[in-house]
Amino acid sequence: MTSNGQVPVCTSCGAALDAGAVSGQCPRCLVSLALTISSIAVGERLGDYHVLGLLGRGGMGEVYRARDGRLGREVAVKLLPPELGGRADMLTRFEREARVLASLNHPNIATLYGFESDGERRFLVMELVSGETLDQRLARGPLPRLEALRIFRDVARGLAAAHDRGVVHRDLKPSNIALASSGAVKVLDFGLAKPGIDAFVPDSSRSMSPTLPLEETRAGALIGTAAYMSPEQAKGHEVDRRTDVWSFGCCLFESLTGERPFEGDSVAELLAAVLKEEPPWARLDRVDDPASTKLLQRLLVKDSTLRPRDLGDIALEIDARIAAGDDPNARGAARVAADEPAHPSAATRSRRRAWVAGALAAGLALGWAATRLLSPATSEPAGPFRRFAVSVGEAAGGIHSLALSSDGRVLVVAQNEIGAPLLRARLDRVGWEPVAGSESGEFPFFSPDGRSIAFFTSRENHLKKVAIDGGRTVVLAEGLVRNWGGSWSDDGFIVFNSESGGGGLVRVPDGGGPIERLTVPDRAAAEESHRWPQVLPGGDQVLFTIWSVGGNAPQIALYDLRSRSVRRLVAGLYGRFLPSGNLVFFDGRQGMVAPFDVGKGELAGPARPIEGFQAGGSWGHRAVAFADDGLMVRAVAALRRPVWIDRSGRREELESMPPADYHTPSLSHAGDRLAIAAADDGQSSDIWIHDLGSGRRSRLTLEGENASPVWVDDDRAIVFWSERGGVRRLYRRPVDGSSEAEPLLEQPHGRPVTTTPDGRFLATNNAFDIWLVPLDGTGEPTTLLRTEFVEGNPTFSPDGRWFAYISNEAGPFEVYVRPIDGSSGRLVVSRGNTDDVIWSASGREIVYRSSGQVFAAPVEIATGGAAPRIGQPVALFADRFLLTTA
Repeated sequence: MTSNGQVPVCTSCGAALDAGAVSGQCPRCLVSLALTISSIAVGERLGDYHVLGLLGRGGMGEVYRARDGRLGREVAVKLLPPELGGRADMLTRFEREARVLASLNHPNIATLYGFESDGERRFLVMELVSGETLDQRLARGPLPRLEALRIFRDVARGLAAAHDRGVVHRDLKPSNIALASSGAVKVLDFGLAKPGIDAFVPDSSRSMSPTLPLEETRAGALIGTAAYMSPEQAKGHEVDRRTDVWSFGCCLFESLTGERPFEGDSVAELLAAVLKEEPPWARLDRVDDPASTKLLQRLLVKDSTLRPRDLGDIALEIDARIAAGDDPNARGAARVAADEPAHPSAATRSRRRAWVAGALAAGLALGWAATRLLSPATSEPAGPFRRFAVSVGEAAGGIHSLALSSDGRVLVVAQNEIGAPLLRARLDRVGWEPVAGSESGEFPFFSPDGRSIAFFTSRENHLKKVAIDGGRTVVLAEGLVRNWGGSWSDDGFIVFNSESGGGGLVRVPDGGGPIERLTVPDRAAAEESHRWPQVLPGGDQVLFTIWSVGGNAPQIALYDLRSRSVRRLVAGLYGRFLPSGNLVFFDGRQGMVAPFDVGKGELAGPARPIEGFQAGGSWGHRAVAFADDGLMVRAVAALRRPVWIDRSGRREELESMPPADYHTPSLSHAGDRLAIAAADDGQSSDIWIHDLGSGRRSRLTLEGENASPVWVDDDRAIVFWSERGGVRRLYRRPVDGSSEAEPLLEQPHGRPVTTTPDGRFLATNNAFDIWLVPLDGTGEPTTLLRTEFVEGNPTFSPDGRWFAYISNEAGPFEVYVRPIDGSSGRLVVSRGNTDDVIWSASGREIVYRSSGQVFAAPVEIATGGAAPRIGQPVALFADRFLLTTA
C-alpha cells in the first residue's frame, strides 16, 4: 500500500501493482511500451493539431492524443508509421480506412472527423474516447455477467451497423473495444476492415493480412490477434460478416471467464487450436449462465455457414435478457434460432462446358426471422424486440413470397418451385402443411377475416382464392401477366396489379366478376407499373408503389377511390401501413418508418431508419409481411452457388464460388470468366469477376447497389447498372481495376442487357423500349425498338442482323424476332407467358423460359437477307434460372 493506505495501480491500465513496483506501470504495459516507438514528439504539431501524447501503436498506424487548435477539443490522431508512410500500397489502405470510417455513423463506432495531411504525412482525425479499452479492463479480471452483456450488446449494435454498410471489421479484439468513462462502448480501428476489396489475401501478401499485422509479428504479439481469428480467416479464405461473429464470440467468452477460448505457446499452436479444438466450455460453468453458454456455442461454430449472420439479432437477444433482469435460467424472454442451414456443395464431378451456364436458382432462403417491430413512430419501441427463426425445410426451391394473417398467427409461404403448393404454418406450433388447391401459387394475401387466402398462379396466370383450411379453389380472374401483389378490402373487393392491365392497379369482386381499372401508369413520367397495393382501413384509399424506369427512384403513393386521384408520399417501395399509425417501407434495402395520418392521407412526420431491419436479397422486400400488432416476418437471402446446366437439366455447381445471393450473370465472350452480381443478406449488391479456370475472383464495385454486368471492349471492361446516392446510372470499369468506374450515361436508358456482336453498341432496356448506346462515346443513344407495348431482354443473332426480344403486344409476354435494320416485321417464336430469352452462341437456337419451363426453338439463318426460319420449340427442363449462354 502507499503511505495513505491505498493500493498502487498502473498509471496506464489501472491494474493493481505489487508493493515494490516503482515504475508506475504493470509488467503488461511495460512490455507494450517497450515495443512502442513514437515517431512524433509531444508538443509537435500536425497541421492544426497539437500532439499531447502517444495512445498506442499497431501494424496499421500510430494513434496520438491531440488538441484541435481550431475547435479547442481533444481528438485522436492516427498516423502511418514512418516505415510505412512512403509505401503506395499502405497509403491506399490508409485512405481506404478513411473511406470506411466515413461511411459509418453509429453511436457505438468511433466517429471520423477528417482525413488530413501535413506535408507528406497523412493522418486521420477521430473521436477521442476517454476511458480504457476492454483489454485493459480484463487485466483486472473477468466482467460481471450483466456488465458483459451490456458491453457486448453495444458492440453487436456497432458491428451490425458496419455490416449493414457492407463493412467487415476483421480485427475485432478487446484492445479494439473502448469503454468510455461516460459508459459508452465504441468499436475502434477499422484499419483492416473489408469494405469489398482485399477480401482474399494471397500468400505473397500475408504480412498485410489480418493474420499477421506488421507490428504484431514480433515475438508473442501475434497471439493477441490470432486468438480472436475465425477458422476461415486463419486459413486465408474468403471472409464475410460471420468472421466478426466468431471474433465477437471470442471476446465475449474471455470477458465472462477471464480466459481466452483458444490458447497456445506459439502462433502455430494457437492457430491449430482455432482450427481443430473446441473452446473449454467447462470454464463457463463457473459463470453459471446457461443462456450465454448456448449463445457462445452458436457464435463459435467452426463452420461459418452454421454461424448466426446478423449481430443485430444477437444485440436484440442480449437486450431482451437485460430488460428481463438477466435471469440466466429464464426461457423464452428472447429466442434467436441459428440461421438457415448450410447449403452443401454438389459432389465433385469432372469439369465440362455445359450448354447453358451461370444458371441460378432464384428466390429466398429457408430461414425466417420475426420481430415484434414497432410502437408508434413518435415514441421509442415499447419493450425489447422479439425475434426467432423458422425453418421451411419443405420448400426445396426456396421462398418466393409470403403472407401473414392480421392477427399474426398464421404464416403462408409461396415456394419458388414450379407447381409447388403454398405452405402454411401456425406460429405457435411446429410444422408446415400444404394449402390444398394452391399449386403454383405466388404473392399470397389474406382475406380480412383470415379464413381465406388469395394468390396468383405462375403457370396459369390466374388470380384464385381458397379457404386456408382447404376447400374448393375459386378462379377470380384469368389471363393475368406479371402480377405484383394484391390486397383484400373489407367491402369485398380485391385490388391487385397486373401487367395485362397496363401495369396499373385494378380491382375485382372477391366472388369473381368484371375487372375495373383504377390507375394507369404515367408513361410521360417514366412510370412503369403500380405495384404492391394495400387497401387502407375504411376501404377508400390504396397504398402502392410507383415503379419507375431510367434514373427515377420508386415512390410510395396513395390512390383515393373517391376522387380517383394519386398522391405521391415519399421515395421508397413496398409501403405497408400498420394500425399503430406507422408507414413502414424500404429505401433501397433499408427498412424505414414514418408516422402516417390515414384521415389526411399524408405523412405526419419525417421517416427514420429502423435499426437492424433490411430486406434480404435483391428482391427481399417482396417476402416481408406484417401483422396488425407490428409482428414482422421477413426472409433471409438465399445463399446459393451458380451452376452449369446442360440441356437435359443436369446441374453442376461452381464450387469455387462461395454461397451468396447471386443474380444477373454474364459470361465473357471467351467463356473463361463470369461477371455476376452478389450480395449477402441485408447488404448491397456488388459485381464480382470469377475466373472459371483458376477459381479466383475479384470484386469490381465498391459502393452503391450494382447489377446487370455486361462484357465490353473485347472482355477488358464491364458495363453495369448502379444506384448511388439515389441516382441510377450506367458505369464502365476495366476488369483489371486499373482505373475507377466512370459514368457511361448520366441519364440511363434502363439496364444494360448485352452488346451487339461487333461490340460497337450496348443494348439497354428500360422496360418500355430497347436502346442502342454507342460504346466509343460518339453519338447519342438511339432506339432499336419503340412501340406502344412493353419490350425487353434483347438478344442478338451471331451475325448481328437479327435480334430476339419479349413483348406483351399480344397480351402475355412472348418471344419475337426482328431485323436490326427494321427492313421487315417481326416473327413469332413462342406462345405463352415468357420472362427470359437468349440467342445461343452457335446461332442455331433461341432459348427462353415460359411459365417456369425452359424451351429451345431451332433457328436456321437464311442467306441473301431472307428472314430466319424458326422451328417448333422443344421443352428442355422445368426450373427457375437466370440464363446466360456458354
